[in-house]
Amino acid sequence: MKKEIVNPETGEWAEHDVAYSDAVVVHMPDAKRMFISGVAAEGDDIETQTQATLEKIEDMLSEFGGGMEDVVRVRVYINRPEMDEDSLETVHGVRSEFFVQEHLPASTLIEVEDLVSDEFLIEIDADAVIPDDGWETEHV
Repeated sequence: MKKEIVNPETGEWAEHDVAYSDAVVVHMPDAKRMFISGVAAEGDDIETQTQATLEKIEDMLSEFGGGMEDVVRVRVYINRPEMDEDSLETVHGVRSEFFVQEHLPASTLIEVEDLVSDEFLIEIDADAVIPDDGWETEHV
């Protein structure tokens, strides 16, 4: 089995060594499994940051022949001051532009005190399975 480490130089900006990559892709016989580290993006508000963050995730998936329909799990971290009903509605509105009903991922929403930088309001990580032959989806 093959494992690809995506951008292992991720932490070069840090004052100290960090031990992570942007993603890890595991090549299996009939699919690729992709684990995407937490992604954040700049922007003036949570809507802009959510949009840009999901676009970054989408771009990473496309590099390996995948798309948002291949995401099977996301974890969404929202900075505590932003956690209110309006923000949650905004985040879910943006998410609905990327995740269609037929391929909704499992999801966890976590309220945090702070993210790595004060400018970030949201961070999202994702796990994806990119099948060689597409999906046969069943809703139960």
